Amino acid sequence: ADVIAGFFLLFEGLVRVGDYVKVGKVRGRIVNVGLRVIQVRRYNGQLWVIPNGKLENFANYSREYMRAIVKVGVAYEQDVRRALQVLKEVGQQWYQDHQDIALDKPTVTGIVTFDQSSCTIRIACKVKPLKHWRAQRQIRLLIRDAFEREGIEIPFPIRTLEFKGKP
Repeated sequence: ADVIAGFFLLFEGLVRVGDYVKVGKVRGRIVNVGLRVIQVRRYNGQLWVIPNGKLENFANYSREYMRAIVKVGVAYEQDVRRALQVLKEVGQQWYQDHQDIALDKPTVTGIVTFDQSSCTIRIACKVKPLKHWRAQRQIRLLIRDAFEREGIEIPFPIRTLEFKGKP
């Protein structure tokens, strides 16, 4: 079964040496593709040997494009519409400065969830393969700086403690 699966992996070109993949809980770069197994090197250096017959579902991060997605919480007390506008400005700034990896202009989705102490808004951008992590880090830093400059609070959990009994 492993050899047959390996044949189809190679024949169909689903994976190749150098691709960054996720197989089960293992993420890493493929260092060898054989008829029976693939070898995946994790960031921490571990080398995983995975039988091709076990490659029923996997993700390949190295093909065509990825999407850099950044979610940020905005405190309920803040002006969410202003935060969305600032996010759009951040996206435009990032896009202008990173045409080398951006494949499309970032889009601001709007409010995607309501959480305990905030509502979450999202910005996303299509980027070259394996550049999404770098783009996300850059966008987060720009958001942090812009929110601080604009006085928009990124929330933190607030707890109220009530003590009962004798003082």
